[in-house]
Amino acid sequence: AGGRAMPLGKKPQASLVPQLSTTSVLTFEEVAAIPRPGAQGPSMVKFSPDDRYVTYLGSVEAASLTRQLYVYDRETGSTSLVIAPREGSGEEKSFSKEEALRRERARIMSTGVTEYSWAKNACRLLVPMDGALFVQDGVAEGSADSFRRLFDPDAFPEVGTGPLLDAKLSDDGARCFFVWGGEVCVCEVGSAADECAPRRLTLGARGEEGRTNGLADYCAQEEMSRYSGYWPSPGGGALVAFEEVDESHIPPFAIMNAGVDSPHEQNEQHRYPFAGAANPKVRLGVVRAGGAADVGEAAAPSEAPTWFDLSGPFGADSYLARVQWDCGGSSLLVQVESRDQRSLALLRCDAATGRVSTVLTEQSDTWVNLHDMLAPLRGGEELVWASERTGWRHLYVHSADGACLRALTSGEWCVEELLSVDEERGHVYFMGNPRAAPDGGPLAAGEYTERHLYR
Repeated sequence: AGGRAMPLGKKPQASLVPQLSTTSVLTFEEVAAIPRPGAQGPSMVKFSPDDRYVTYLGSVEAASLTRQLYVYDRETGSTSLVIAPREGSGEEKSFSKEEALRRERARIMSTGVTEYSWAKNACRLLVPMDGALFVQDGVAEGSADSFRRLFDPDAFPEVGTGPLLDAKLSDDGARCFFVWGGEVCVCEVGSAADECAPRRLTLGARGEEGRTNGLADYCAQEEMSRYSGYWPSPGGGALVAFEEVDESHIPPFAIMNAGVDSPHEQNEQHRYPFAGAANPKVRLGVVRAGGAADVGEAAAPSEAPTWFDLSGPFGADSYLARVQWDCGGSSLLVQVESRDQRSLALLRCDAATGRVSTVLTEQSDTWVNLHDMLAPLRGGEELVWASERTGWRHLYVHSADGACLRALTSGEWCVEELLSVDEERGHVYFMGNPRAAPDGGPLAAGEYTERHLYR
């Protein structure tokens, strides 16, 4: 692992070119293979915090699901292997039930190095692998020497057991957060291997069937494309918002595993929320991350969370759709949706007082499409927000109290994805449909399926 340059002519990009049959017709074997012919490309492409490097997950062979972490140096044009999984690690059979379910709901099929992340404001990588958490300080030549495991999970049974899920670095790279044994945990990132002591930030779910802290509920994962259930505050992660889920009132539902040797002995039990029946009970709270001085023998938090009452717009039987921190980390911007999915409210939740206020609402006669196009501006004084209020999804600027100040886009076409906001230059980057046909006339039906990058 770490910093090993690829031989000339054997760059990872070249190996990702689909290796198809020389004939004009694909064989049955090629069509039935996983990954599909031509479907395996780079994934999780990211810039390093200093913008010099581009990192991504790629496969050595075009027909392989096993991924490794690579880096492209924009200054030298060279590509190097950063981290490769150990032989036999990261395979499907090694995942726990919790990990397998999260992968299934996120539609992840790859093995090996399946995820990684950069600290937002520090050249530090986090790589979950082999049932543990590893960090590396940068990807420049020689940085492989800093590759290290944060702690030995087997050495802290009083803190947690089982898989380490949904790991994240604080913006400054000084802390690592994760969910362990149904609780949100944290450790300070040290400079040497296995010198970090994990501790719990939440209580009440460990060992309790049907209860979790920090994991997205089933409805959020399966129906709303939200796969995380906790959110560290900007900067050093001094505060952590988290979702408390209670599904103990939902009867277990048995799923037969017909493809195994003993299907009756290996039935899966899931608390499945059927349409029209009870959904998981969800609460949103905030807890302090504390510091190393807070670590005691029980490695448990010393103060209770601040809870938010999100039932104001639509009652208790609603969906927690989206959560993110506002600028500065003093309040949360929370989207809740009604049970019939025809109404959505954007709420502001004060982390210090627990006070909740409504910023704006969206209504539809059919349903409100969820999105991730919300960006605070000017220190939280304004918001970029996407709305379908005209029948077409466009970007708007709202004041902090919800008043619409101006439209950024308009017309009979849709904004699909908000990529970035450059406040310094006054630019917004987004993906969208074509705004007009090449001849200037109306779009043909097929052209609405195209996506283009706009500024």
